Amino acid sequence: MEADCPSPIITCDWFSFSIHSYYKPAALPHDFEEEVQSGTNVFKRRAIYSYRGAKVLTALSLPKSKILPQDIILIEVANRWLYDFCELENILQTMWPYYQFSNMSRIDLAADFEVDEHTMETIHRLSTGQYYVNGKKLGSMFFEDGKQRSAFDMNFGSVRSDIKWKLYNKTKEIGATTCHCSKPWITAWWRSNGLPLDNIWRLEVSYHGEKFSDNDRNRVGLADLYNVTMLRLVFAEFYKHRFVIKERGHTRRVNDKVVPFLDIWECQEEYVTRQRARVAGRYDDSDEARLLLNRLVQSYINSVTLSHAVKMDTILLIKRLCSEYGYFQYVRERWEWDFECQSPRKVLRG
Repeated sequence: MEADCPSPIITCDWFSFSIHSYYKPAALPHDFEEEVQSGTNVFKRRAIYSYRGAKVLTALSLPKSKILPQDIILIEVANRWLYDFCELENILQTMWPYYQFSNMSRIDLAADFEVDEHTMETIHRLSTGQYYVNGKKLGSMFFEDGKQRSAFDMNFGSVRSDIKWKLYNKTKEIGATTCHCSKPWITAWWRSNGLPLDNIWRLEVSYHGEKFSDNDRNRVGLADLYNVTMLRLVFAEFYKHRFVIKERGHTRRVNDKVVPFLDIWECQEEYVTRQRARVAGRYDDSDEARLLLNRLVQSYINSVTLSHAVKMDTILLIKRLCSEYGYFQYVRERWEWDFECQSPRKVLRG
């Protein structure tokens, strides 16, 4: 990785999931309030739960369609509590002491970084088509007013993609919002991590699916939202394989040159090829890559709603983790999946 590539800070910026439980909370935590609003096109009931006037959770329940389970509740965590509040799991257990986890609805991971002249040139060439993101279609773009068409917001991925990317000027977005819509917790997050506030861009990946469901599928595992190591590892996995910038120059794109963009050390060879610790013949439980691998496999095994395309994407991600972190033997011992001798398609058929 080139030395002048910016090193980002990683955080979770959107988190929503669904559970099975009675739609009305058994109890509200101290200083919590409930505000019931009109429903949506899918759910009859919409309730906002606030702590001392600040929204914490939005819960959608009582589905209108008979196809959906009538005890399903879709929960969206308010943005500010993804940055500086670590009691979400306790809040959930207080409100719904008896619930069953259904699936992950959406998770957004964001990489915030300070841009320099070199990085801005890369962004400009992405907007003009000189560079492209391998395998991702450039979608909507927004430009600064003026003689030069300078993009400040770019989207990658089709409407049907389970993984979408957004690259935009976060400082501009925050500065353009009103005082009622501003997000001071984000600027506070930047300060605590040593980032300036005047020229910060964000690369954001949005995933819709079930890959990050809990192993036991009856607890949401909200503590992972504040595990910086886990978030960096998950983002690095997406970034390394799903946001590869290339310079357009050949008829066969396989020959196009890869353009470095962000300095994420979890993507570098000295990280992915290091030996994994084993304790008394067993794999070290502190290994974040192994924990992520377990989540992916359990999500694949237990899910009955994933499409064939998403299942294949999950299998390919599991194989990459096995290849880069040396877990072929671990997966073979625990789940009898032999990626070294079988293709991912054969595993999927099996």
